[in-house]
Amino acid sequence: MTMLDRRDFLGSLAVSSAGSAFFASLLLARNLRVHGTQMSPPNRLTSFALLDDIVELAMTSNLMPANFNGYVYSDFQLAIPGNLSRMGWLVRASEQQVANVIKREKSEAEKTWAGMSREDLSLRRSKVLEEQVKIEGKVALMMGWFMSRGIREILEPVWSVAGDSAGEMGVYQDMFVLKQLAEKSATQSIEDIEDLFLQMNPRMITRIHTLIPDFDDGENWTIRITDWRDELKLLIERYARAYVQPESDKMDRYVHQLEFYDPDDAVIKAARNHRRINLSTMAASKSLYAQALVRGVEGLVQGSKYL
Repeated sequence: MTMLDRRDFLGSLAVSSAGSAFFASLLLARNLRVHGTQMSPPNRLTSFALLDDIVELAMTSNLMPANFNGYVYSDFQLAIPGNLSRMGWLVRASEQQVANVIKREKSEAEKTWAGMSREDLSLRRSKVLEEQVKIEGKVALMMGWFMSRGIREILEPVWSVAGDSAGEMGVYQDMFVLKQLAEKSATQSIEDIEDLFLQMNPRMITRIHTLIPDFDDGENWTIRITDWRDELKLLIERYARAYVQPESDKMDRYVHQLEFYDPDDAVIKAARNHRRINLSTMAASKSLYAQALVRGVEGLVQGSKYL
């Protein structure tokens, strides 16, 4: 696959983010641990695509207040939902706790900027912008919690029932979603797709800045980094094979029998084609992905009431 082909492939993805942006999110979710416990869902690309679709559908359908943008489109690029909101499914809290964080941060912002003259604002502009970014980032994480309602209520129970097969299920569902999001083109080989993902790896590392070494335990840090790279390469190999040559029995088990994703669902069509849709039409969704999408939009509407 030539460099031009790689760029064409990345350009054909409709995940509402560039391929490098998606892969950075994949890395963060894949390797994010809290007290040694892996926190990522087994199905990662699907989760990120779903969150992007939720924002797209909510915005296109005019379901969000005017001040909504800054609290979801945070960090990295203004053109896509920020990675902080994408990490909202990591927050384990009640709605009241999440709402309290949103209200507290907004109140802090109002106290910081209220009554500030134009001259003061001009003198403190860089400081004010820095404070604004911090506040919007915290609120974006909380809004991500509301968006993740569909992941928690619809998808997580499916992954839990899968047990030891959840990882394999995630790979097949992720690659099925990727095929739905990518333009149909000539079939690539497993090696081509694997090479594509590996070529994206340096961009992904750059996107999250740097890997900070553990100066107090350099040897074990090096070992952990090596293990991480080996694990990532193995995951990429599994993705490439599932994308190009999926096993029919596994595709049936993990995708079709579960009615996991139906491109003909009205709500999915609306998200893909940037069309407005009302909540009553959304309620008729059939596939698991569409149901999670609707639940996420409902969650986002609920969360916006605290803004």
